[in-house]
Amino acid sequence: LQSPHDFIYGVSPVLAALSSMRRSKIYKLYLQDQLDSSKRKDRAGVAKIHELARKHGIEAKYMNKGDLNNLARQRPHQGFILEAEGLEFEPLPSLPKQPVSTRD
Repeated sequence: LQSPHDFIYGVSPVLAALSSMRRSKIYKLYLQDQLDSSKRKDRAGVAKIHELARKHGIEAKYMNKGDLNNLARQRPHQGFILEAEGLEFEPLPSLPKQPVSTRD
């Protein structure tokens, strides 16, 4: 899948992106269907992802694991992929030059 958008994979990265909302646009949240979160150690994060997606009106699309694997290009995704606009970075200001030491 070729796309100008960023794809963010995994519970923690998706949760961080949804919590910070630094991206100008979030297009879609892809979720693995039939994912049982009751036995997951990260179930609090999973619940928070669902909550934030609802709060921000982000469309959720449920997919089977094989389709998610293809979308992620076989990268680990933990059942969560977020499609979003890329981050815009601020350039670092020029650092002042270090004074030259004049040791004799």
